Amino acid sequence: MCKRDCSVMPSLADICADEGEMLAVSVSRFIAAAHMTSDAACWDAAYNCAETILGADEGPLFVARIAGLMRA
Repeated sequence: MCKRDCSVMPSLADICADEGEMLAVSVSRFIAAAHMTSDAACWDAAYNCAETILGADEGPLFVARIAGLMRA
């Protein structure tokens, strides 16, 4: 049995080693929410998040790669 306190949800910064991992998890969560709710705003949030950090050239490609990875 683990001795970790499982009653408190850890923050994203506690789990991820760097900003790249935080971006990947955040974009994955937006894409998953888009699939669960069929809401286009979730896709927009994924693209906005990636474009803010990676720029307009790399952001959309990153979202597409994460979406492809999730579908696989």
